[in-house]
Amino acid sequence: MSKRKPPHHPLDAPRPWIAIFFEKKGWIAIIAAVVMLVASLIAGNNYRTADEFERTGVWTDATVTSKRIDTGGDNDSYHIKLSFKPKARAPQSVEHKVSAAEYDEISVGSIKRLRYLPSTPRKTELTAGDTERSGWIAQLIALVAGIVGLGALWIIGSDTNRAVKARRHGQLQIATVTGFKEHESSGTPTGKGYMIWKLDNGKRGESHSQDIRSLRRIGVGSKINVYVRNGDSVWEGDVGPRPERKSAFPKVKN
Repeated sequence: MSKRKPPHHPLDAPRPWIAIFFEKKGWIAIIAAVVMLVASLIAGNNYRTADEFERTGVWTDATVTSKRIDTGGDNDSYHIKLSFKPKARAPQSVEHKVSAAEYDEISVGSIKRLRYLPSTPRKTELTAGDTERSGWIAQLIALVAGIVGLGALWIIGSDTNRAVKARRHGQLQIATVTGFKEHESSGTPTGKGYMIWKLDNGKRGESHSQDIRSLRRIGVGSKINVYVRNGDSVWEGDVGPRPERKSAFPKVKN
């Protein structure tokens, strides 16, 4: 086993599994899980509303009162506002998103058919099945988010496990820093990057992504402590130092 070199990091204890997981962008799995949950709730609500439309929905004539184009974002969106009078209810005003072709065909003051729920007149649809289709889209988003979340959990979680096992059971070796690589976004440096090292056997290793200035202060040619297991090497500055194993026998005092 190699003799430890002075550490080029402030860590003095092993890092928790969860901290390493999030540093490896494990938050992708958490965000995907949240998206899946929200989309599932939306899909369930839309399916219940669609069923109510089929059972109790009422078709009526509505008057187009205004039109607008939302130019925010990458693509324009087209909206029309309609007013109608439900049975035994106060007049209602609702807004719907339509296609560009529909928008051009519709004029203010024209009549358009819509379906509303007697129990909740503000819930409307312009085409039968619109609400059910929205539920299907939300369900598809939930499915994709679930797949992404499980994939991220499996890939990043496995990578984190390998890093922790290398710290616990791997061989301490001394590696030589050979360079640093800064990430770019659309050609612009992000300030984040990773360190590259080489082991005595010529194998290359990379650190986790972090502040590139802190990494560059280590310097090319510096010797760093890494843990090597099954061909994988992890920097001590990413996972923290291995805890000292306490002897089962008490120390003998002279």
